[in-house]
Amino acid sequence: MCAEPITNVCVLVVDINLPKHDGIEVLRAIRHDPALNRLRVIVLTGVATPEEESTVMGLGVRLYRGKPVLYEGCFELAREIAAICDEGGSTMTAAG
Repeated sequence: MCAEPITNVCVLVVDINLPKHDGIEVLRAIRHDPALNRLRVIVLTGVATPEEESTVMGLGVRLYRGKPVLYEGCFELAREIAAICDEGGSTMTAAG
């Protein structure tokens, strides 16, 4: 995928329900790419399920959320993303 490690990205947001690709497969590809696997990843989904959450959290995702539908939910999600960016230091890699 990438020739050099990505070092200037705070967080990557992945939509699980992509129109042409399975977001979980995209996440697996990110975790198997040495240049990308240390990125902090947040997953958004239209319909959150415990099974999907277990799958993506097992791939080292930092945050799994249903897409907010209310205005306040958007602000809460923005605060959670900002908190992850503010953590600094090392990023999480996938287990396994």
